[in-house]
Amino acid sequence: MELTTDIVGVVRLYEIPSSWNPIDVCSLELSDCIHCSISKANVLVFKTVVREFGIYLMRNFIIQPNSKGVRTTSHKFKLSFYIKTSVSVLSIDTFQLNPFRFVSFTEIEAIDIVNLNILLDCIGHVVGKEDARPMIIKSSQESKCMPLYLKDLEKNKIKCTIFGEMIGKLTPFINKDDGEPLVLVAQLFKPNQYLNQINVQNSFYASRMFLNLIFLMLLHSRIGM
Repeated sequence: MELTTDIVGVVRLYEIPSSWNPIDVCSLELSDCIHCSISKANVLVFKTVVREFGIYLMRNFIIQPNSKGVRTTSHKFKLSFYIKTSVSVLSIDTFQLNPFRFVSFTEIEAIDIVNLNILLDCIGHVVGKEDARPMIIKSSQESKCMPLYLKDLEKNKIKCTIFGEMIGKLTPFINKDDGEPLVLVAQLFKPNQYLNQINVQNSFYASRMFLNLIFLMLLHSRIGM
């Protein structure tokens, strides 16, 4: 099915590397209320045009079911670029773009098992952590994981596990002893069920985190909030 025109705001733009060659980009993924994919054949055409937090008029999509694998949105369809797709930049004043759709810890704990493949955003105060430990991921490569414990304003707690390179970005903040609370904003993290409890963890490629002032600066400079 082909869609003629749509106006979208891009809240997350990320690359998925080829499983055979990590340097080679397999696809470019755009996330908002509806997910959009750009295949390898068209990545070079659109990579320099589309930017995070930009608003665009996009024409000529292919509409496909969005029901397999990890999903950035619950929308039942996703959009795919092809050779006839065109993109035009619109003013950031076209509409107010909110890059986060926060889910409360209470809502996360109540997630149905059939929705564990839908990524979500959450925010919490880091109140505890465990040491990073080595692990082997599906591609037989060595990696690490670090469990954190987050608390919200209602004093609910949830476990948040960080995998891979994201640990290195987090460590300087975790080890900083300045007496200030550490607030973590988790964007597009995956809910996971373990021992009948729901926790969250980063999903490779799509997930991103913001910490304290970095998050506030993002809101001020990119979104104008």
